[in-house]
Amino acid sequence: VDYDDISVNYLPPPTPVPTPLPTLAPTTAPFAFTSGCINGDGTFSQGTLSGFSNNGGSSVFSIIDDGTGNKIMRRTGRNRYSQDLKIALRPDCFQTGSKYRLHIKHMPLGKGSGDEDGSTALGMLIWKKPDNSMGYMHVLWCNEPAFANSWSECYHDLTITVDQANAFFMDLTFGYQQSWALFDVDYDDISVTLAPTG
Repeated sequence: VDYDDISVNYLPPPTPVPTPLPTLAPTTAPFAFTSGCINGDGTFSQGTLSGFSNNGGSSVFSIIDDGTGNKIMRRTGRNRYSQDLKIALRPDCFQTGSKYRLHIKHMPLGKGSGDEDGSTALGMLIWKKPDNSMGYMHVLWCNEPAFANSWSECYHDLTITVDQANAFFMDLTFGYQQSWALFDVDYDDISVTLAPTG
């Protein structure tokens, strides 16, 4: 057998032809300018209830005018005090180690059946961690009594952890702590935004 010109030569790969990227329409988070990391409009000025629901029970939500042209959310038909308001948040909005301010305005539209007045409220953060376990944290202590037909507001500053920033979902619940607190409620100016510095 005779052999000749046996070789193994390097052949450079062919130059790829670049594929043009599609032109994407600009996107805008529709509620970012008012409500921050809430998955909805916490000012209710856009007339939508998206992102707000019952955490238990079947009370009814509606958007009404407060008489001055300002839109607010009204909740009626609560039949137990533990029927919290559930607010859907956007975990992708959060940055690990950053501080955010949770804020809510609320007004009880009545008193307890025994004429009780001055209810206090509590908020809880609930999230599903990357390992599929659940996280719970009390984040709003509204210890100033909320009296019938009078606006109250409270806020809490929260530093976001790694598993919160990477959560599959996150909700903020808000409800009253007294068993007699079965009144209807108005809400406004619900937001989760970067906390002010200084």
